[in-house]
Amino acid sequence: MGALLGELLGHEPLLKAYLSYAPRTCGSPGCHCRRGELHPAWIVRLPQGRNRSVSAPVYERLRPPAAAYQRFRAAARRWRRLAREAEQLLRELEALRRVDAQGALEEKHTDG
Repeated sequence: MGALLGELLGHEPLLKAYLSYAPRTCGSPGCHCRRGELHPAWIVRLPQGRNRSVSAPVYERLRPPAAAYQRFRAAARRWRRLAREAEQLLRELEALRRVDAQGALEEKHTDG
């Protein structure tokens, strides 16, 4: 878990978005994209299913904080999984070490 702290406690800005590159056709009848020369399209998918097409420079500017967000989310998922596993382990350890209260009260002790 300690190794995940660097990612979780970092200072990089996080952009909750997914970036993709998906060349497209425009629909104009005489356009070169009809011949297979697709238009470049850099897409930013935002929460609630909103998508925006952006220029290459904007895409490149948004890529680092979007990648940081993905790394953060992956580290957070791993942290939560490890925390659940640690909690289960603690319950099992406690169960192994726990003494029956009633049995402990009824146990006879002999003074030597």
